[in-house]
Amino acid sequence: MPHPAFGAGAEQDAQVPGALSANPRDTGNPIVVKGQRETSIIDGIIAEDELEEADISAYGADTVADLLDQVASGIDASDDGPVVLINGQLANGIDDIADLPPEALRKIQLLPRDTASRIGQRPERRVVNIQLKPAFRQATLNAEGAFATAGKGTGAGAAAGYTKISGSNRTTITARMRDTDMLLESDRPILPTPAGATPYDLAGNVVALSGSGNEIDPAFSQLAGTRVTVAAVPSTNPTLAQFVSNANATNLNGIAAYRSLVPDSRTWSMNATLGRRLGPRTNVNITANGELTRSRSLQGAATALLRLDPASPVSVFSQAVNVARYLPVPLEAKRQGGGANLAATINHNLGKWTGTLSLNYNHREDRTLTDRGVDTAALQAAIDANLFSPFAEVPNAFLGISRRDVARSNSDLASAQATLTGPAVKLPTGEIMVSLRGGGGIHWQRSESNGSLVSTRRNDANGQVSVDVPLASRRNNVLAAIGDLRANLALGLRNASGAGRLWNHAYGLNWQPVSSVSLRGGFTGEDIAPQLAIINAPVIVYPNVRFFDFIRNETVDVTVISGGNAALLNESRRTLSFGGTLALQDRGRLNLNADFTRTRYLNRIGALPPLNAEVQQAFADRFGRDDSGRLVRVDNRPVSFAREEHEQLRWGVNFSRFFGKAQVRQARQLARQLGTALIDNDEDGPAGSPGLEGPKPWRVNFSLNHTWTLKAQRLARAGLPSVDLLDGGAFGYGGGQARHAIQFNAGIAGKGFGLQSSGTWKGATSIRAGTTPSAADLRYAPRALIDVRLFADLGRVLPDATWASGTRVSINARNLFDSRQRVTDGTGNTPLRYQPYLLDAVGRSLQVAVRKTF
Repeated sequence: MPHPAFGAGAEQDAQVPGALSANPRDTGNPIVVKGQRETSIIDGIIAEDELEEADISAYGADTVADLLDQVASGIDASDDGPVVLINGQLANGIDDIADLPPEALRKIQLLPRDTASRIGQRPERRVVNIQLKPAFRQATLNAEGAFATAGKGTGAGAAAGYTKISGSNRTTITARMRDTDMLLESDRPILPTPAGATPYDLAGNVVALSGSGNEIDPAFSQLAGTRVTVAAVPSTNPTLAQFVSNANATNLNGIAAYRSLVPDSRTWSMNATLGRRLGPRTNVNITANGELTRSRSLQGAATALLRLDPASPVSVFSQAVNVARYLPVPLEAKRQGGGANLAATINHNLGKWTGTLSLNYNHREDRTLTDRGVDTAALQAAIDANLFSPFAEVPNAFLGISRRDVARSNSDLASAQATLTGPAVKLPTGEIMVSLRGGGGIHWQRSESNGSLVSTRRNDANGQVSVDVPLASRRNNVLAAIGDLRANLALGLRNASGAGRLWNHAYGLNWQPVSSVSLRGGFTGEDIAPQLAIINAPVIVYPNVRFFDFIRNETVDVTVISGGNAALLNESRRTLSFGGTLALQDRGRLNLNADFTRTRYLNRIGALPPLNAEVQQAFADRFGRDDSGRLVRVDNRPVSFAREEHEQLRWGVNFSRFFGKAQVRQARQLARQLGTALIDNDEDGPAGSPGLEGPKPWRVNFSLNHTWTLKAQRLARAGLPSVDLLDGGAFGYGGGQARHAIQFNAGIAGKGFGLQSSGTWKGATSIRAGTTPSAADLRYAPRALIDVRLFADLGRVLPDATWASGTRVSINARNLFDSRQRVTDGTGNTPLRYQPYLLDAVGRSLQVAVRKTF
């Protein structure tokens, strides 16, 4: 049976009979199991699943955050992530435990799905309890390097951390650096986008002065023997004969060297956490972290439309023409952002009640510089004065960037929340748990685009009441025949300036007919105000962005506008769910779970979908076209969809088991019976406690989760037809909504070695260009992505080598089989916008990492 959660108690020894000795031939050397008898400090909450020290070690994770990433499928699927407890006390969130070394943990406990509502949190969030070792100290150094097997795509990172735990006091400090090199389109086999309305090129093309598609020069057409609308520039000093040979030919040299697939970026971060017991009933957790990120990407080349008069000595035409050229000047987008966060959580026991005060302050600054082009006035003047030929190489004096957009945003958020949780009334079935929560905050958001400043402030006040009522109890022998049955109820109100009153409510039932089976059902409703960062984000204009126009079935370079949208409406979300879990722990741990969820949204906030006929009709004002109908501008700011509905069934299996010597398995079983934790010398850090002697057995783990989407429909605006996202509806550039998706994780570890693999598979999807099937419809083939990580703890592999102590080497292959998303239209061709390297520029990559502990 799983251990009670939130363990706290005196450490004791339990001697195992001699038959359980580490050496089966030596019955005089008993195994000693050291642990804690654990008691529940929240009535009736028993861990649904847990990872003990040997389980944690088998994943070979560098930090607790890495560990949770590997087991996340069984932890939490909500937007906010799990509620984190440390030794049964509420923490500041993931940041409080993210950088802890896994060696500092006694266990990770996943608590039942109704726990969050019982401690005043959102009911759909899972609760994870982290139990720390009572004494631990470790310094850690990490270094890693990565490269793509297709070439380039390199990156490197390093981290240094220190953790000390002494009873209820703990300190963790971690500093990180990450560097990623720029990856250009010229580093990958990418076909260029066809010329737009004006055929710009690095060498140049001659076009008519009156516009694209018009005749350049009647006299020139007569010489060529046909009507000429474009002529490729043949050389830096072209002759008439060369131009005649190039009549109606176009230079289409790509600008792949001026466009990046992956930006050059650097990130520095620091995270410090402090836990202190202020008294016998009070403790405090403090987290302070900061981050600075810089990146540089290339958006293409600057363009110049240069006029050439017939009087010029380099002109071969009888009338004025234009020369369309790309200038050898990359258009850059530079971003710099940084933020700092300070959070504190104070927990105080008031008898059977627990009071929590959470304080938080967050500051964020971002700055973006976007090049829009080059001022060609001086260049044109030099051409008019016959000082420069428009066909020649452009001097550096004329290549300065003069049109540059500047966007800035600053935000400050200060908030406070107080929660009081405890038993209110004692019934024959148990105690009614009540949680009262209240708080508020102030949020400032300031955005500036090219000198235009917008400042917004939002005042926030909120409160919530949660009640958990036991209806049947085996322990109290009330309606014991039906098992344990609990009902929970929550009602909350938030008043946010500019958004009005926002209600949330939830109610549910949790039934455990037997200890291994739990069933649940519930309903949640919530009104959500759009975040100020979404409403008030600065407007940024990006040139030369590839875009696929389903209506004209073509890939074009467009100008994309991003930023906030002040017209966004409050979102309403209603979720109905039913599910169950079967937990078996006879030979290993086996968990089976299944959940059906139906979610309905009103005014769903989301990104603008790909442009098909339905999207064009719903958001016609977001797309700009030239006189020929070619798409030239896309306003990509977020929008509100009138209604959206999803239904899905998600089921999964999670299995883990140890294989090895019988006495080790028997010791584990005895440890469970005693309510203790099994401790292994080999798994402890430098400050580990003595425990089980002898080799550790092998551990295998396997988990698989299948999501079956039964319904996915969206209504963009009232009066328009509803869109089926499972049948051609435009959902995102990754395709429509897949009906089936699978996630898996599998691994084996032992004797210092480990292999972990994880992967995803998504079924085929499609996007329909119009209301009926056509050749422009796109089909996204099924795709599987598999990652594999191999690691070795050298201290265990080479026990006699002093240098190997505390050293781990790992090799991580991401996208092991170099899987590519294949997208085809009705003719079987792949549109240029959906070339595989544009969807996944890096492909398969290998990462080598070294970790050293002291």
